[in-house]
Amino acid sequence: MKKKGVVKLLLVGFLTILFTIGCSLPGFNNSEDNNSPNNNPPNNGDSDQEVTIEWGIDTASLVTEDFYDCVVNEFGEPEFIGRYMLQIEGVSFKMTQEEIQLIHENNARILPIYNGVSEATGYEHAINHAEEAINIAQELGIPEGTPIIVDIEPSFPVDQEFIRGWVETISNSSYEPGIYGVFQPDTAVSNAYVSYKEQYGVTDEDVVIWSANPTGITTKANAPEFNPGAPQGIDVEIWQYGLDAQACNIDTNLILSSTLDDLW
Repeated sequence: MKKKGVVKLLLVGFLTILFTIGCSLPGFNNSEDNNSPNNNPPNNGDSDQEVTIEWGIDTASLVTEDFYDCVVNEFGEPEFIGRYMLQIEGVSFKMTQEEIQLIHENNARILPIYNGVSEATGYEHAINHAEEAINIAQELGIPEGTPIIVDIEPSFPVDQEFIRGWVETISNSSYEPGIYGVFQPDTAVSNAYVSYKEQYGVTDEDVVIWSANPTGITTKANAPEFNPGAPQGIDVEIWQYGLDAQACNIDTNLILSSTLDDLW
């Protein structure tokens, strides 16, 4: 009896060890609720994805097959192309359905630029421009969630109320607000934007910032490190580092991959 008892005890212990090992194997789950937090780690979304730096261009020209071939041959394949939403005589061509199709067929994304502003001051003034931008975006078929960038050139007067009106109106639509400007220390647009953020508690996650700080045109392969040089308190997501290329009529840019994913 003592020997049998010992054998039985050893057998029970052996089975217990096997069961314990089985519970620790991948895929084993003895819970009835497979969605329990203890069984499935939370999905952190984009925070788990590595952010890389990608290369692209913007242009006031129409993107034709010849234009695109020029860019690829002279500089490299762009991951995105910034294009204007309004036709301004002698300045810019409005993007067309033909070039939209061509850009997408070449696996590039589109950064829509609203270029109807010449004076970026006043809350109501900003609302009027933002509503026009929304209407044009809808006419062009720009999908929901796409950032729309307002072009604020360095010569334009700008105040925080214009920035507030633009950001609030675009944010209340199906699109995301963005601002292009020279976001360097003590520029008018930098000061207005920081003042707006401080007064209204807005974070940079709410606005796509595209800053011009040219260091020189390069090819895609020779693009610089991402260093837009913006002042403290402004997180730049797109950096226009090269202006007015002699070939192809382009400016060159670098963009965070997380922002690139939001483009059209």
